[in-house]
Amino acid sequence: MLPAELLARLLRECERLALVEEQFKALTKTQVSQLSKAVQEKVASFTKLKAIGETGAIRITTELFWRRFDNQKQVGSCVGLVPQPYDSGTTRIDQGISKQGNRRV
Repeated sequence: MLPAELLARLLRECERLALVEEQFKALTKTQVSQLSKAVQEKVASFTKLKAIGETGAIRITTELFWRRFDNQKQVGSCVGLVPQPYDSGTTRIDQGISKQGNRRV
């Protein structure tokens, strides 16, 4: 059994956490409501994916998908997820993924 002081402190911390989570949800809802209808629809479609929440969906939509891409290579190039070639004349290899692109995405 925990000491009474520690238990009281833990309960206060849980209350603070619940308050912060509630404030964060309200802030996220406000952010979504300030976006245009077209962007809100894109955000809603991204949040249907398992690993993307509302904040991530807003970031992806506003930083990356503000323009139209024709294929996957263009998306990869925009965010820097493309191989970096090394060509010295006789040798041609890929050095791994480049660090260029939109860092906020």
